[in-house]
Amino acid sequence: MLERLGRSKDAWDKFLKTGKVDLSVLGANKRLDLVVRHPTGKTIGIEVECLVGKTLANALIIGIGQAVLALGHRDRVLLVVHCGKRPSGQRKSLRRLGRKIFTDPRIRMIVVP
Repeated sequence: MLERLGRSKDAWDKFLKTGKVDLSVLGANKRLDLVVRHPTGKTIGIEVECLVGKTLANALIIGIGQAVLALGHRDRVLLVVHCGKRPSGQRKSLRRLGRKIFTDPRIRMIVVP
């Protein structure tokens, strides 16, 4: 295990005990894929959804929900939607949707590629 300043197992265990890792919603604990902590203490949560397989809409809906809920626990949130081999028209449509629904500057949806 790679240990860096402030990222040891002991530091992680201490962070888990702060109650700042998960957001408890209706009895379920939700955790983002990545969290970046700025030296000032502010956090950026990153949720990644890959739109592959037969359940594209479900994955997108789950990702949007996770990202919105994360604002209750994080200062900023990024939802990264990986479209795989989806047609360019669908990617453009998702980007438009992201601009419409994420108008709060604390949250953004990024569609790749």
